[in-house]
Amino acid sequence: LGDARGKSNVLITYPPDLSTAPTLKRSIEIAAGQKTTLRITIGHHETGHWTLLVKADGKEILKKVVGPSTSKDGWLEVTLDLSTYAGNQLFEIQGVPSGQGVDVCYWAEVQILDK
Repeated sequence: LGDARGKSNVLITYPPDLSTAPTLKRSIEIAAGQKTTLRITIGHHETGHWTLLVKADGKEILKKVVGPSTSKDGWLEVTLDLSTYAGNQLFEIQGVPSGQGVDVCYWAEVQILDK
């Protein structure tokens, strides 16, 4: 963990190569009829961009470019409703490198919120 773009306690990931995306994996039990949300605050290096990819049991459910054109002051907040994925699901969150600029991913927040 380190400091990045004005935030502290940021997880900073680098791809080992352009064909390998750093991946966060977690199995989550989502209750039927309960509002469950994934909230992510992510950032990019000043000279790079990357793609956020979220999968549920191997199926892509979100793909979003993280870079100067999609963020404010280098940060992007993403909220994703997971309520339709009731049951035990394996979620994967990936930082896919672009191969342009510095392919570093900044992860300020990754939270599962139940209401």
